[in-house]
Amino acid sequence: MLLDIVILPPNRIRKLVGQAVVKSVGDFKYRYIIDNKHLIPHLSLFHININKRKLAALVAVVKKNISNYQPVEISTKNILVDGNGVFILLSNRKSLINLNRKMVRYCYPLRDGMIPWMSKRLPNKLEKFNRKTYGTYYNIGKAFQPHFTVVKLKFDTDAKIVGEEMKNIHFSFMGNTIAICQINDYSQVTKVLKTFKLG
Repeated sequence: MLLDIVILPPNRIRKLVGQAVVKSVGDFKYRYIIDNKHLIPHLSLFHININKRKLAALVAVVKKNISNYQPVEISTKNILVDGNGVFILLSNRKSLINLNRKMVRYCYPLRDGMIPWMSKRLPNKLEKFNRKTYGTYYNIGKAFQPHFTVVKLKFDTDAKIVGEEMKNIHFSFMGNTIAICQINDYSQVTKVLKTFKLG
């Protein structure tokens, strides 16, 4: 199973983000879009490829290691366009990094394989090391940057236009729901399997 341990925003934020990206993308062709219908907005903490038999063990590990987490307010910082991808960068990295590190440290021993490499480019030395060690290259160490991925377009030039359109989106929410979610090969959430409400 391909899974992601995430901070799940409240429904009103998921709906806002989904509607905003669909409107901004318009008729542009895309590889995938986080529309809150087929793919769900989320803040990734740790991606893991795990055998279904270990799901209960993963739930127990996550539950134990979020017990001391104090929910923080998360808000928009800015829009990042990277190649054909558009991302909403989010605040409070310093407050969230300990939670990210806990998820990595205590969950990665349960992994059974690697998260698929979907980039056109080859992984660099650090990415290869992280994939071999943790099963993923996302969100490990300094690479952790709280964000919502919102769309991967077919063309870089279209991503720049969509990024400009998305610049007016502003929101904030309490990061008080941790979830274990099923993801596709592009590491985007397709289904919420288990939630933990905090605070």
